[in-house]
Amino acid sequence: MVRKLKVGVIGGGLSSEVGKIHISSMLIDNLWEINAAVFSLDRKENKNTAKYYNLDKCKLYENHKSLLRNEKNNLDLVVLLTPIFDHYKTLTDILKTNLPIISEKSLVSSMKEIESLKKKNKKNQIILTTFNYSGYLAIKDIKKKIASNKIGKINKIIINYPIDSFISQNSSPKKWRLSDKLIPTFMLDLGPHIHQIIYYISNLLPTKVMANIKRYGKFKNVYDDCSCLVEFGKNVDGIIWMSKSATGFKKGLSLKLIGTKGSIIWNHENPETYFLYQKNNIINKIERSSFSTSLLKRYSRFKPGHPEGFLEAFSNIYKDFNQIIASSKTNKKINYKYYDTDSVTSGLNFLNAISKSAKEKKWIKIR
Repeated sequence: MVRKLKVGVIGGGLSSEVGKIHISSMLIDNLWEINAAVFSLDRKENKNTAKYYNLDKCKLYENHKSLLRNEKNNLDLVVLLTPIFDHYKTLTDILKTNLPIISEKSLVSSMKEIESLKKKNKKNQIILTTFNYSGYLAIKDIKKKIASNKIGKINKIIINYPIDSFISQNSSPKKWRLSDKLIPTFMLDLGPHIHQIIYYISNLLPTKVMANIKRYGKFKNVYDDCSCLVEFGKNVDGIIWMSKSATGFKKGLSLKLIGTKGSIIWNHENPETYFLYQKNNIINKIERSSFSTSLLKRYSRFKPGHPEGFLEAFSNIYKDFNQIIASSKTNKKINYKYYDTDSVTSGLNFLNAISKSAKEKKWIKIR
């Protein structure tokens, strides 16, 4: 039996866009126990959220400082689900407790904040960021295919993440999403996923970028569309498009990997399936029933033929995080480089370079 880890949750109330998916994902595999929380600064919503999830034994607090002060010796970790521009100050307070941290992406909003946060993390606490798309079994199986040289050396990566949330008639984004800083807020939302998926499946990091950022949506004070060319070193090129003003797109995330021996195509509309194209016109449709046996055994909750989706992918991330945090108390420490502060730093550096390239209208090297 795996020991349940005791969790303190900050944010994620009923009005939160991400709260329900995080909390539901934690509860799926019975690996977590939410013992304390400040789901919302609104007292009524705070109580109603605990009631909604039947968290009768969860101690509720009015703010995160009182939660940390009273519960730091009773918890195994803290989960942070507040809006991104609140993260830095809250993370600074959590670091003082020496507790591991799981945070909604993109952890913080700027290079200045991430560098400062790393300096404050003197005790080398575990800080994990939830990049949920790498929880999909198909993405994990694609990673295995690439590692086993099924498509040879990667020559080109094409990844798109278009949605219509800033242009559709019914769109009503949270107020904090309608304010841009150095890195446009829509890029802080979509860009970290793009960067992490590429790094996760290929271990490649961007080295150079040429970008263009536009406003096409109905919220004219913020940017909502970015197209860029990317170099990943080792003679690997990339094309990236991310947008919140792509009319008609709901689940627009898609991935194409072109290699010397074959190519792979995956899209979020059919997350359990991908295509492997090889020489001599061989096309393989790879479905969940054909995925790696070890992956199916660890992550699949029901037999193929019964679809698994976004919630299961998110809970797969939490399953891995449970193992990472539990192992930190033993000698069997697990590598979590795809979710750690170095990975987040690289992602923010990438987005920073995109912003600079769009402003200066030239190629920008990424340190």
